[in-house]
Amino acid sequence: MFVNRKRMLPLLALFAWLVITSIGCGDKAKNEADDFSGKLFDAKLPDTSGVYRQDPTNVEVMSFQYMFNKDTTGEMRLKKGAQLQRVPFIWQVEQDSIRIRFSNVDGRLFIKKLPVGYELFNKQFRVTLIPSE
Repeated sequence: MFVNRKRMLPLLALFAWLVITSIGCGDKAKNEADDFSGKLFDAKLPDTSGVYRQDPTNVEVMSFQYMFNKDTTGEMRLKKGAQLQRVPFIWQVEQDSIRIRFSNVDGRLFIKKLPVGYELFNKQFRVTLIPSE
């Protein structure tokens, strides 16, 4: 594999936590769940994210995508050069957040709707999801 799994676990945990923590309540939660369902997003990590401080050389050359399937399964795609790693997860919108469960990490993230895409965040992690074209 091109990714050191030990180094990726904190990233996966933080992203899982992030994706799980935000999306309206009631009908609004269903509408926002529909905004994710069946869609692919490019993920952008800000310079202030803790991931860059942990290993800036590893993260900067990687690209991230998140696919949210209609059946509430999904996958995180980590790409480094021509190599692609797929990490499955289960997702669910819950009131004001989104919950993402990887095989070894369960996290909740707040969601802020942007003019194009979403920002997912918690106290330790922040990522921007932009619809992939």
